[in-house]
Amino acid sequence: MPRATDEEIFEVLEMCGAAAFVQKLPKGLDYPIMENGIGLSGGQRQSILLARMLLRDPNIVLMDEPTASLDEHTEREFIQRLSAWLGNRTLVVATHRVPVLELVERVVVLKEGMLVMDAPKAQALSNSRMQQQQQATGREWKNENQSA
Repeated sequence: MPRATDEEIFEVLEMCGAAAFVQKLPKGLDYPIMENGIGLSGGQRQSILLARMLLRDPNIVLMDEPTASLDEHTEREFIQRLSAWLGNRTLVVATHRVPVLELVERVVVLKEGMLVMDAPKAQALSNSRMQQQQQATGREWKNENQSA
C-alpha cells in the first residue's frame, strides 16, 4: 500500500466513523494499536479495518458483515459515505443487516450452501416480504424459480 498522507487517512477515518475517536487518542494517528486491536472496542476495530481497505482504493471490494460491530448511527453514515465512494467499483458483500442492502443492485441468498434466491434487489426484497407474510399466515412460500 502506498504511504498515505494524514489528510487521506483522516478522510477515510471520517468516512468510517473513526476520525473523532482517533483524534482523541493520546498520540492521534501515531497511537500504537496492539495486535488484534486490544484496547479498542469492536466498532472501533471494525472502523479502522474499513478505513485501511478504503485507503487501498480497490476496484473490487469484498466485505463480510462490514457494519456488524457498528452502532446504528455510525452504520447509516458509513453506508451513505461508502455508497458515494463506490462509484463504478464492484462490491460483493455478505451481510445479515438490511441497511447494507442499500449498497447493492442484486441479492443472492444462500441457505445451507444452496442458492435459494438470485434476483435484482427490488424483486428480492419484495419476495422476502411476501415470504414473511405467508409464513406469518402459515402458507408455504416458493421462489418463482422453484416448481410448485
